[in-house]
Amino acid sequence: MFCQFEEAEQSYEAGDWTSATNRLFECQQILKDDKPARNLINVMSRFNFHAPADWAGSRHLTEK
Repeated sequence: MFCQFEEAEQSYEAGDWTSATNRLFECQQILKDDKPARNLINVMSRFNFHAPADWAGSRHLTEK
């Protein structure tokens, strides 16, 4: 489980959001209430699961 999330996070940071999304959905199948996975899926869904052209591997947090 942790390995899959770590791989997903690395893909997310690298801008490979297709791979990240697939891994995060795998995480959610294992742990139904996986909040970190759900959070990243929600973020990527706002961009239609494609990293922005100016993606630098992270995003600014705008809320608590």
